[in-house]
Amino acid sequence: MKKVICTLVLMSIASPVAFAADVDALIKSKLSEIKETTDSMVSYVEDGNPRAALKELEWLRSLIAPIEIEIIKETLFLDKVGEFSATGPATYQSAMSVTTIKREYRNGDTVMKMQLISMGSPGAANPMANFAALAQQYGQQQNQVRLGRRIMANVMPQGSSTKLMAAIGGYNFEVKGENEDQVIAFAKALPMKKFETYVGKD
Repeated sequence: MKKVICTLVLMSIASPVAFAADVDALIKSKLSEIKETTDSMVSYVEDGNPRAALKELEWLRSLIAPIEIEIIKETLFLDKVGEFSATGPATYQSAMSVTTIKREYRNGDTVMKMQLISMGSPGAANPMANFAALAQQYGQQQNQVRLGRRIMANVMPQGSSTKLMAAIGGYNFEVKGENEDQVIAFAKALPMKKFETYVGKD
């Protein structure tokens, strides 16, 4: 039983995407503690103490979450997207099960702001993603574009700027800029097929 659950946990951080050396190093640095925490969690379940097991599960999530964030940053938040270059590193913050990753890009005087919001555990319901899906269903946006293999993104005006938004496997993805054509071109220059593979959308 322990071996089965430990294998499932380790599979949760596995992916067909090839990772950079720094991500591999992060995984290796946490792997031992992940295994120990998994064994501890299973032991509590076997001893009839699910409350303690759930606490171990919370700690397990906190160990794995930074790995996922780094993988997403490496996969999607590139240093250069088309003609745009990042103005600084990707930043993230997590609060109350909501994780937001952001990065700003610039090409001359033109600025693009990109963010990805994940709510809850992988596979959990994402209200913001559901909103994007409903907006798409009822055609509330003026334009739709296809990204990657099967991602349908909504493009909508917001005052003097334009926002592109898409629901991708439990994540809410957004790009915001001044010019609609540039926002669409920026989004299409991103490695969305690779990100779809990571989140299991291929």
